[in-house]
Amino acid sequence: MEYMSLMLAVQEVEAILLQKVRQKRPFALIRINDGENRVLGLDLFFDRKKLPPWFRYTGVERFDEKIRQALIRSIKEADMVGLPTPDGFAFRPLAEKVLRHFHLSPKLICPGNINRFLLKRKIIEKMVKSRRVLLLGLTMSKVKGAFQRMDARIVAVEPVHGFADLPRVMQKLRVIPDYDIALVAAGIPGKPLCTHIRKTYGKIAVDIGHVPELLLFPNKPYHQIIKNWLKTYPAHKGKPRQRLQAKPR
Repeated sequence: MEYMSLMLAVQEVEAILLQKVRQKRPFALIRINDGENRVLGLDLFFDRKKLPPWFRYTGVERFDEKIRQALIRSIKEADMVGLPTPDGFAFRPLAEKVLRHFHLSPKLICPGNINRFLLKRKIIEKMVKSRRVLLLGLTMSKVKGAFQRMDARIVAVEPVHGFADLPRVMQKLRVIPDYDIALVAAGIPGKPLCTHIRKTYGKIAVDIGHVPELLLFPNKPYHQIIKNWLKTYPAHKGKPRQRLQAKPR
């Protein structure tokens, strides 16, 4: 599937998101970039031996066919799917092969790096202002204050310790106080989490990816952020070995 001609502009994405927030209509935005496309195309178009050392950062330590199927369902169920942009030439061919192979046609398509624009253009701030917000992700507790300064009313913060932790998180969602929007920063496990929230609770769920890290370290190169994360959250352990600390501003 060649999707570039269907990709929405950032301004169009903003208009749709803000309209859904105002109307309190169910909506799920997920992003399928290099990590997700590698999982979807593993052993089909991508050799698992070529998985990079940083891949654990995506929330998947061991590949399982159930993870691929969960991603496929998420793409089918999401209202908007972010995909690699023209400058992501290294991953766009793989994304197109994956979409074609699994006969996937997202309802709406936006840039895969939309999360960066949501932060840079203060669209997230507009979305959460004076609204009840649920934060889901391993590093979300460290940026709770940043969202509160955007005038968000944080109802709960819940970590997500990889794909294996999804059943616990989904069970937790049953008792979390009511909210208007869920911001999800949980790597690959965040995709089925977003669509689950939309489908089960009729809420708005937005996959914001590494926005928490961008808030914590606005001037640090992305590769260094990943390197620090891998050290902070060792393999096969759910709890951090040390706390991430933001640089003084």
